[in-house]
Amino acid sequence: MCANLLACSSDATIHDVEEPQGQVPMQFSQAAIDSPAKARAVTRGTTLEQGFLVSCYKNSNTTSPRLVMDSYEVQYRSGGWNNSQTSWDYVGTTAAGFYKTQVQRYWDASALPYRFTAISPCPEHEAIGDFTLISNELRMPSSAVYTHQTCTNGTISTGAEPYVVADTTYSDYLDNNNQAKRVALPFHHLTSKVSFAIYTSASAPISVRNITIQADRQDGFITSAHSYQVTLTGTDNRAWKGGFTKTTNEQSACTLLTDATGVEKLSIEKSKPYKFNCENGLLQIPQQGVKLTISLEVNGVERTVPITIQENGNTKDAFTWESNKIYTYILNVNSNGIIVCSAELEPWQDVQGSIETSLEN
Repeated sequence: MCANLLACSSDATIHDVEEPQGQVPMQFSQAAIDSPAKARAVTRGTTLEQGFLVSCYKNSNTTSPRLVMDSYEVQYRSGGWNNSQTSWDYVGTTAAGFYKTQVQRYWDASALPYRFTAISPCPEHEAIGDFTLISNELRMPSSAVYTHQTCTNGTISTGAEPYVVADTTYSDYLDNNNQAKRVALPFHHLTSKVSFAIYTSASAPISVRNITIQADRQDGFITSAHSYQVTLTGTDNRAWKGGFTKTTNEQSACTLLTDATGVEKLSIEKSKPYKFNCENGLLQIPQQGVKLTISLEVNGVERTVPITIQENGNTKDAFTWESNKIYTYILNVNSNGIIVCSAELEPWQDVQGSIETSLEN
């Protein structure tokens, strides 16, 4: 007779009631999602104080991965005796607030690796069925709408990024001390973030005001999107590398930023530029072929110029914005009043849990 159901079942789906494999329960550690940061080694992600929806498959590197968690709801809990304990729980019934009965899962050493894909926050119970989270596909419904942001004289529009995603693989469940790992999920943004800054290399004072930055694209600048989907088969297909199948495109130039007041004296330090009252940047829908134009008054003289950068000796005037990345366009007004642009790309840090720090294979 088989020692336990995990080792013996030939079904694609693990039984709802299973005997523990070596008494090593599968548990989640703190999850986190990152705020923009320039140095990955310096700034850690902030705690993700919300639950998530997760599916898990073992034997995930085979053509027939076996289901362990079928869209499980993982709930975030805080409090405890000292009001500082947190946990992410998935075992319970509808009476305990879960959308379905969910049982404890155990690691199976004979069936590594395990792959976890997740969406956070967990959708409302009545909407979970509209999401697909299986071994070869992640798909969101049309109700999950992502919307870009604009900044008008320091006021940033609401925008929308309803969900972030995680996708990580565990090839072992024991750490260096032979203790069971807790699963820590690094969540990724499905949007881009774009910011602008300006300084001067001129010795004489430079003022700028009445600033407008616009974006355009041959097929129309994308301002919102929904119906995200991604195929998860293959070594490089991760949950954040998909795309939106439905988009709203603005057929004329889209105004991303206005700043009527500007600044009377630009900084001469590139590290301390003026950021147009939009310090943290603007959420944008990932897209290709974006062209940017800035109009402004420099010492009272009106100027309108395309934002371009030099890359490998060539002038680049169309940009690609990828998900989970921050793009900063830094403008320099030189002594002749000419605007020169450079661009910096920063990773929107892969977010880490508090237990594991090296998560992705």
